[in-house]
Formats: sequence, structure tokens, C-alpha cells
Amino acid sequence: MNRPVIFIFVVYAAGLFAAYMFFHSFGGCFVFSLLFAALISGSGFFLKKNRVLVYIFAAGFVMHAFFYHIHSPHLGKLIAEPERIKTAVIKVSTIPKTADGKIKFRGTVRAVKHKDGEYEKAAGRVMATLAQNTFKDISYGDILEITGRFSKPFEAKNPGGFNYREYLEHKRTYVTLYAQDHNAKTAGRGFVNPLFSLSQYLRKRFERIIDESIPEKEAEVAQGIMLGNQAVLSEDVHSAFIRTGTVHILAVSGMNVGLVALFVFLFFKLAGIRRKNTAALTLVCVWVFALVTGGDPSITRAAVMASFVLAGIMLERDTDILNSLAAAGLVILLISPGQLFDVGFQLSFLAAAGIVYFSEYIKRFSFGPAGVFEIISVTVTSQIFLFPVMANTFNHFSVMAVIANLTAVPLASAITILGFVMWGAGMILPYAAEILGAALWVLIKVLMFFVNFLGSVPYAAISMKAMPPLFIIIYYLFFLVLPYDDVDVKVKKVSLKAISGVVLIVWGGLHIFMPVSDYSARYISSGGINAVLHITKDNKKILVAGCDSGKKAPGIKYEIIPYMKQQGINNVDLLAVYNVS
Repeated sequence: MNRPVIFIFVVYAAGLFAAYMFFHSFGGCFVFSLLFAALISGSGFFLKKNRVLVYIFAAGFVMHAFFYHIHSPHLGKLIAEPERIKTAVIKVSTIPKTADGKIKFRGTVRAVKHKDGEYEKAAGRVMATLAQNTFKDISYGDILEITGRFSKPFEAKNPGGFNYREYLEHKRTYVTLYAQDHNAKTAGRGFVNPLFSLSQYLRKRFERIIDESIPEKEAEVAQGIMLGNQAVLSEDVHSAFIRTGTVHILAVSGMNVGLVALFVFLFFKLAGIRRKNTAALTLVCVWVFALVTGGDPSITRAAVMASFVLAGIMLERDTDILNSLAAAGLVILLISPGQLFDVGFQLSFLAAAGIVYFSEYIKRFSFGPAGVFEIISVTVTSQIFLFPVMANTFNHFSVMAVIANLTAVPLASAITILGFVMWGAGMILPYAAEILGAALWVLIKVLMFFVNFLGSVPYAAISMKAMPPLFIIIYYLFFLVLPYDDVDVKVKKVSLKAISGVVLIVWGGLHIFMPVSDYSARYISSGGINAVLHITKDNKKILVAGCDSGKKAPGIKYEIIPYMKQQGINNVDLLAVYNVS
């Protein structure tokens, strides 16, 4: 089956990435210039019949340049001198999320008030964080006059660190605001998207039903699985999911959409409704689910893909899953090109692509009960495409992932289905929700037992150094051609594909486990703490850290530990802590 949408999606995404490189580094500019010149010259020879791909590549480049560099909304002087601003009039433009005693939302600035008391018109977006003191109710569409501290988002302090400024730039947001909620005065209501308003209402109603039907600790896990709200989870619980490679079940994604679609489709089919009508009703339920969960990019992608598949059923035409996946990605990137650089989008898209791409190839190795093999194959095939991104973004690899997912995936599936039945029942009969909540409590208890047990195993997850770009390119090329037996080159009966596989294993192993051969001392920049990491000739790690007594040191969690993971360090041989005062 032809898959033209895949080529369009890949070329368009390449154009977006080329524009990003063009505007962020001279080297990227040079590489892009060569690449684009090669494509233009090749369009008359190699791409004689597909010259449109060159134009799609150029369209991607222009889209990124226009949205993020030419027509990028900003706050004028506020970006250059945010400390001059005291108060801003802001419209809440996203659904506020509450966690850890804070309310976070992205807002559209209408006017700013300087410290000299004068108002000035302004336009642009700001990421606002309000500490809850009065527990003020803030909703999408509210216009607020907020007095607080405006600043530029922080950049990565160490190699491989999280660059919050770049993250927000991809969302066309360039300033952060921190304030107390009692310093936010409601000044009215602005125009609201009715679908967003409905989404906020349904989500809040769902959260209330969960909180009223399940004990607090289990309710937090339920919100993570069914709503993707990881912020409410305690650090220990979240860490256990990460160590076991099951954190993906806390990100509402294609798995959740697929489960809801399958359950609803089978329900209506068993009720005797015609296939076309069943597909239409399922389509409505999928988008209701997307609204309830807040319409995050991973859900939107999965809902769009499900829409293509269900539309094919309604039109009595076969649909290709990879084509539908590419179409979903293309729609999202056309609406919001910056999603290409969002880790959540990358992970959800690559995981789905890996599962679909290797679905037939993996059947060659079938063994044991069909259900068990299905879970193992889904876990392995998704991890194949995810590995480079996980290694370079989170700098860790879960050794227990396959074993943990054997229990976590079926339990999370049951929790998702039962949870949304509970939501539907709770909207009508609150007592029915309490009964279903008791069953959910049992399932979540069992899930957490396995996750905590497997997460406590020594070296359940190992830290990894970021993989070099050339390794990643060869890695993806190898796995893209792996399922095709006719795509190979043999030199004296030796398969080039097999040689590539061995090279990847040896190269990756040496890169991850090769110890240092000389002494080094590295200063780690962090907030509220001074730290130096010493690595001796015999590969001993000594961390010396100092901070003021009686003060919190968030730099340990947000800068020092991520930096050590980025260097592939799993533990230190000696930790020396001192009081600088």
C-alpha cells in the first residue's frame, strides 16, 4: 500500500527542523544551506517526479521561521527588561493546572503596568505560576490583573540540562511570572473557545468524582493514568514508575484512546448497532474523551489518528495505520509547528510508530501465550524507537521495563476502562461511582505493589550518557531496514545489516560503560549550592557539595542529579557535604 502522507510528514518535519538549526547556530545554518541546495539541485534529477517534496520542505522551513522568528508575538521591552514590570493584565488562555500548592497556566498579555505606575499596551504570552494562599478559583478565559515578579525563563546551567527558555519558546512564550494568588484580581472575562470551556468543566468534574470515590494516594495515581496529571504524584511514586519504565502509563496517550475506542466500539456492536453507526458513535466518544483529558498533544494526535481509522470504516474504505499516524502528526505540526520539539510529542509519536512499524516483523518470534507475547512485543517495539530519545533526554534506561510492563499495562488498561465507566456513572449516580471506586482502589493497590517492588531492585534503571548524533542516525537507519529481508548488502556472504547491528552494540556498549582514563574535576552550576564532581584515574566518583544551613537547595534535584545522569554516572563513591556559612 502506498503511504504518501508519511513522506509528506517526514519532509515537512525536516523543513521545521532545518529552520530551527538555521536560526540557532552558524553550523546549523551551514548544514541547512548545503542540504537545501542539494534538494533544490536534486529536484531536477532525483526528484524529477516528486518536486513537490522540495516545496513541502520549504513550506516547513517558512512555517517555523514565520511563527517563531518573523511574526513571533512578544512583549516589547518586557523581554529585554522584565524587572521593570510590576503588574500585567492577562487573559488565561489555557486550562489552569493545580499541583503542589500552585496554579499554572499560560496567559495572553493585554497591558503592563510599570513600577512608575503607567500602563502600556502589550501583546504576547506569559507562563504564570501562582502560589495558592487563598485558593482563588481561576478558570480559562478569566482576565486577571496580576502583580508579581516577571523574568526571563532560565536556560540550562550545565551541559545536557533542561533549557526552560527554549521549551517555552517553542510554545511562543518568552516571559515567566511568579506571584501569590491574592495578588491576582479578577478584571472580567474574555472571549473563550466553547470547546475549551467544556473541556475544563468535564475535567474538573472528573477530578472531583475521582477524589470523592477513591482514597487520596490512589486517587493521585488514578489521575495520572486517566488524566495524565503527573504533577499530583509524590516524588517517590513518580520515581518508581520511571525506574521500572512504566511512566508511559501516566501520560494519557494513544493507549488510552485505543482502549476507550475499542471498549465503546465493542459495546455498541454488541448492542446490535450497525457498523457505520457504531464507528460514528465511537468517533464522538473519542473526542469527548479528548476533551475530558484536556486535549493534550498526545491525546489530540491519537484522537486524530483514530478519526482517520473510524472515518475509513464509515466510508467503507481500508485505512493504513502508519499513514493515519503520519496524517495525525502532520495536522498537529501544521497547527503548532513547535510541537516537533516537545519531548511528549516525540515520545508518543515514536512509541506508536515503533509498535505499528514492527507489528508484522515481531510475529516471527512469537512464543508462549498470545496475551503475554503481545504485551512483550508492544513494550519491545515501542522501546526500539524510543531508546535514543530516552537516552538523550532523560539519560537513563530501565532494565526492568519488559517485566514491569507485563503487569503494569494490563492493570493500567483495566483502570482506564473502569475509571471512565466510573466517570459516566458518577455524572448520573454518585453512589455507583463509589462502588466502582472501590474496585479501582484494589486495582491501583495491586499496580503500586508491583511497581514499588520492581523499582526497589538494585539497578532497576541505569544512567546513560547522551548518544552521539552519528550513532542515532545509524541506529534508526538500521531498524528502519531491519524488517525487510530484501534490503541488504552482502560482502563475501557476510550481511552488512548484521555487521551494522554488531557495530551498534559494541559502539553503544563502549560509549555507555567505558570508564575515564584520567583525573577530572567538573564544577556543576546549580542554584543555592556549590558542587564539584571529581573523577579519579581509577574511575572513583567524589562529589563535594556545600550550601547554607537552613536553606533549601533545589539545585541538587534539578541541576546536579540531571548532570550526573547526563554523564552516565549511577552512583558516587564518596559524598562530602559542608556548610559554606
